[in-house]
Amino acid sequence: MRFWDKSLMARLVGYFFLLSLLTVGLVGFFAFLRARRALEVSIYERLESSIAFKEGELNRWVSDQEQDVALLAQSPYLEGLTQPLVSGNEAVVATSGELPRYLQRLVQQRPDWREISLLAIDGGQIIASTNASFLGQYRITDSYFIEGRFGAFVQNVYPSPITAKPTMTLSHPLVDRETGETIAVLAVNLNLERMDEIIENRTGLGNSGEAYLVDKFNVFVSGQRFGRNEYPRG
Repeated sequence: MRFWDKSLMARLVGYFFLLSLLTVGLVGFFAFLRARRALEVSIYERLESSIAFKEGELNRWVSDQEQDVALLAQSPYLEGLTQPLVSGNEAVVATSGELPRYLQRLVQQRPDWREISLLAIDGGQIIASTNASFLGQYRITDSYFIEGRFGAFVQNVYPSPITAKPTMTLSHPLVDRETGETIAVLAVNLNLERMDEIIENRTGLGNSGEAYLVDKFNVFVSGQRFGRNEYPRG
């Protein structure tokens, strides 16, 4: 009888021990799931906050550049310098005189601008530019020329057909104030260093997080990673 009591006691102790292990295991498992979920939520919240911050900064930066380009396009001084050029219809005129010097001064005064060009309405020929290698080339199929004839336009980051470097172009019609007719298209290629600074800002990313700007095809469009598709599946 004493042996039976001891055996029953041992089994009861064993059952309670197993039940305790199971309970502790379940509690630990669910605690782990809750902690992991809380961590995921925290990470996504920080990412969303970081994305919203970068998006706001990028939009403000581009908006500021749009305003400056619009003001330049409405400048009577620029119009006056451009009129002889378009009326003479000779690109060689742009290689001398005040117009190219004026455009160069504008680029030097605005670190966010890389190049300024003027395109003829007929044919999209570059008739003046701060980059002499652009002169005489045609941009008749480029979106910034097509849309820039009718109003302000932003052509988002794309590979330059000349340099293959990432380029963002803002365009605006240059209008004759007397006739109301568009006499040229003003195109400004932006310096994308500021865009890279905004994207690479580590706010909300922690010590190891990184942010990149990609297009709809998951191809990098900013910084030194431009054009690379290391993560084609996102």
